Amino acid sequence: MIRLNSPVCKAAAALLLTLTALAGCGGSDDNPNLPPEGDTTPVLGLAALQGPLTNPANGHVYFRLASADWTTSAAVAEHFFGGQLVRIDDAAENGWVLANLNSFSGSARVWLGLNDAASEGNFVYMDGSAPAYTHWEPGEPNNNGDEDYVAMYSGNGNWVDVVDVANPPGIGPVYGVVEVAAAPPVYVVDGPKLNPANGHLYYRLNSTDWTTADAFAREVMGGYLVRIADAAENAWVQANLNSFAFNGRVWLGLSDAATEGTFVYTDGSAPGYTQWEPNEPNNNGDEDYVAMYANNGNWVDVKDLANPPFIGPVYGVVEVEMPEAVTLPR
Repeated sequence: MIRLNSPVCKAAAALLLTLTALAGCGGSDDNPNLPPEGDTTPVLGLAALQGPLTNPANGHVYFRLASADWTTSAAVAEHFFGGQLVRIDDAAENGWVLANLNSFSGSARVWLGLNDAASEGNFVYMDGSAPAYTHWEPGEPNNNGDEDYVAMYSGNGNWVDVVDVANPPGIGPVYGVVEVAAAPPVYVVDGPKLNPANGHLYYRLNSTDWTTADAFAREVMGGYLVRIADAAENAWVQANLNSFAFNGRVWLGLSDAATEGTFVYTDGSAPGYTQWEPNEPNNNGDEDYVAMYANNGNWVDVKDLANPPFIGPVYGVVEVEMPEAVTLPR
């Protein structure tokens, strides 16, 4: 698992992504609660199901991730948001997280950043600090079956120690809550989704300009803005990652910014397949970047803006060639 603690990497980081070796993003050995530096186990990105939500009491921003084990959720929080799984400092924050990010039915839970994996009975947060406040369920923590990771109940906000799996038997799915000082500019809002035709993973980002989405795809996720190989892939992306209102669009990796009229993908390759809207591309007002319509999957050239006038928000779609050993979260 690569540690992305440099300012450049944290500035670009947001969510939940397949982690590969990234040039220029160094490591750190100051966190005993994550796998050691040099471990290159791939980490799947996790969609932000909620957020950004700002807590008025401390000004911090929170996200709820898709259900995953504690270790994956913690890695995503640190490496791609530049934050940690939530640190509960007092009863007010516990109540706020319960009310805003843990509103599930039945026995659902959310992960806190607290664990005693390094030393049984000595619970610490991801930065190694001890909790100043706790809200344990009666009889907890009990380490029943070697339980080292702390989750919050949805019913009463009490805490329990559980095992490090996404969906503990008899408990239900657990969702990581990320706490950061400020919302990152880019993060994943959908995915990972596996395309059975090519074995690649796809993610949809929040609305950003093309340049920002492209940099995040390449430099942080180890992938690229989607390259459409044929009509089947175009239809799959439209159906699975472009389900917006009539004027919604998603970014493709195609542009003619370098040479007007010569469209290439980010690796410099020419498209082997295109699906232009009639009368497109037209370079109206110097439009160099390609987006896909939601309603018919056709392509248009547009300006490099997150929300072009009269068009609406555009969302990057990232394609990642999936490592063979990766298991998708349920």
